Amino acid sequence: MEAFCLEIFQAFLLVLASSVDAFAAGFSYGAQRVRIPPISLLAIAVICSGTLAGSLWLGEIFVPVMSESIAKKIGVLLLLLMGVSKFFDRMFKRWIQNLSPKKEFCFSVFHLRCILTIYADPVQADADASRRLSLKEAIALSVALSVDGLAAGVGAGMTDVSGSMGFIMALGMSLLAVWCGQGIGRRFCRLQKIDSAFISAGVLILLAGIKAMNI
Repeated sequence: MEAFCLEIFQAFLLVLASSVDAFAAGFSYGAQRVRIPPISLLAIAVICSGTLAGSLWLGEIFVPVMSESIAKKIGVLLLLLMGVSKFFDRMFKRWIQNLSPKKEFCFSVFHLRCILTIYADPVQADADASRRLSLKEAIALSVALSVDGLAAGVGAGMTDVSGSMGFIMALGMSLLAVWCGQGIGRRFCRLQKIDSAFISAGVLILLAGIKAMNI
């Protein structure tokens, strides 16, 4: 029972870290008065949670290839590296924004430049400036939001975090994060952007620490 509760807590920490960016994106849209329809909100939650679950299952696949001890150590290292890299998130996004030309870009859901632009500034997903996030734009935003969770998910999967549990928790938390972020953003529209990187970094490093103690 204690081991099961620990597994739930660890899955929660991973999902929390991946949902912080979704909350920040929702906050930005709320502050900009951009509406996210229910179908777009559902698409964001399904794609983000599906990507996280897929990376967790991928991590589980690697475990039988090597010894359990080595797999867990690699998993902890991946979580730690992702946590540390998040501290430089703002610098990296600013670098991407400086590289991107100020003129409008040709919107394409899976175009690398489009994904990088949205990753650096989620509000750019509203490419047609309609103040309404279409399904196509929501998919592009979801792909950008899922980038950070891939390596962390693989690392967590190698340390026995369940993919099924991660999917269920991520689905609910992603929905809640974007919906709450949008609502709060509308009420505090003067705060145009919030920096979620340090929160995500702290949670990932905490999860790595917990996993390291159980090796």
